[in-house]
Amino acid sequence: KADSKYKDLKSLLDDIKKNPKSITLAGGSAPGSMDHLIGILPAYKYGIDPTEIKYVSYDGGSEAITALLGNNADVISTDVSSTLEFVKSGKVKVLAVTSPERLQGDVLSEFPTAKEQGIDAEFIIWRGVFGPEKMSKDAYSYWEKTISKLVETNEWKEEVEKQGWQLEYKDGKEFDSFLSEQETQVQDLLKALGMNK
Repeated sequence: KADSKYKDLKSLLDDIKKNPKSITLAGGSAPGSMDHLIGILPAYKYGIDPTEIKYVSYDGGSEAITALLGNNADVISTDVSSTLEFVKSGKVKVLAVTSPERLQGDVLSEFPTAKEQGIDAEFIIWRGVFGPEKMSKDAYSYWEKTISKLVETNEWKEEVEKQGWQLEYKDGKEFDSFLSEQETQVQDLLKALGMNK
């Protein structure tokens, strides 16, 4: 919350390191999902056993923020777009983002990265468009061309800005390569959590 004693990510991680169970981390998705992994990654990189962290899952980012504002959680991990209106209203402060660089746009550019604070924790919540495994080459080509045109439209760019998203379009080949990298990182975290079965 805005009135939390934590001013940066490092001060939070120091307290977690001293007593992991004393801090409740909330997220808007199930254990092992994006919100959980984003929340434990900085701690893991800081030398904290991620299995010691008390993570409470909620049904979406809005419920996690409600838990934070209602003092049922000390901190939350979620996508920036879920928190933006609460940051603008002065109810929530952002301790860190896990993007490789600062985000772009009003307010967003003020959020420090974990890396700036000396914690090598990068993780991006991404979205993708997937087709069936045996999609024809013609259908694949059609959708790749259609989506690559869509992301260039003013309407799409306005929506991206309105939602606080970052536009980082990748075509099918680039996205496939990105997913391979993500799988390695996710598997490492799940292994550290004992959830990689």
